[in-house]
Amino acid sequence: KDSVKIDTIIIGIQPFDFPYSYIKNRANNRPYVNGNFHIYSKDSITILGNSIKKNLQIILEENYLDIDHFIENINEPNSVEKTIIDDVWTEQGFAGNINNKGVDLDSLYTILPPGSWRNVYFLHVEVSPNLFYFDLFESLTNLLGINVIYLITPKSKNYHSREKEMNHHKIWNSILDSLNTRPIELWNYEAIETDTFDFYYYWHETHVSYQGAKHFTKIIKNRLSRNDASRNTQSFNN
Repeated sequence: KDSVKIDTIIIGIQPFDFPYSYIKNRANNRPYVNGNFHIYSKDSITILGNSIKKNLQIILEENYLDIDHFIENINEPNSVEKTIIDDVWTEQGFAGNINNKGVDLDSLYTILPPGSWRNVYFLHVEVSPNLFYFDLFESLTNLLGINVIYLITPKSKNYHSREKEMNHHKIWNSILDSLNTRPIELWNYEAIETDTFDFYYYWHETHVSYQGAKHFTKIIKNRLSRNDASRNTQSFNN
């Protein structure tokens, strides 16, 4: 904030962003902490249980492949949870696994049980959501004059089906209700129609394929362009 003027932040929202505690009853590295932020700095959440040695090991595991990655892909080439080894890295940061091919989830889950996403996404998340950290972030960006767009990315019908099976949709709806009472800009695309495409939109219940990502990126770019044009018009009229 002291060296770069940030105009707009687009930040994803998931159920696991609202746990009642990051400290109590932690299971391994969950609830999820602040992504890869530990590589650059630290805060009250990212330092949980982390030592310098542990952080270095995390960086190594996130950035360098080992023999286990290749063995996993050879032994389980069709697994949704497999490690993708075609990472593409850019000068702006990492682009992630952009070459992920789509998967027929309906066919896959008739022979392969789904992973434990439901435990991961809703670990420590209750019907009465904890919005302390959300409100803290929102107050900081307001203070700095930064426009924030909260984005809910597409999720497959398989995800929504299992969400209802586990009664987790009640928790998620409670979170959405709480967010909708706040004066924020929330873009919710988690239930967009994807069955009409001639390609598989997802490679995982909650992650889009490369082709799906290109399509969704166009949606976001077009909406950003319309927002920018609208803001410029309002500024001109004023």
